[in-house]
Amino acid sequence: MLFDNPIRGFPTYKSVTGTYQTRTLDDCAAGDPICGGWDANAHGAYSQPGHITPAAAFITARI
Repeated sequence: MLFDNPIRGFPTYKSVTGTYQTRTLDDCAAGDPICGGWDANAHGAYSQPGHITPAAAFITARI
């Protein structure tokens, strides 16, 4: 589970590939600067149900 995936960072904007691609949920809040946006407040949104609920479902489906 990646919140604001750090490998997306400037300047390369990479993503998870290969073996781990199907095992990784990459979640970026709309506007998060780490994900290429400009809304610094979006970085704090990961504790909200819109991000936590899908993350929990993704993780529990793989346990």
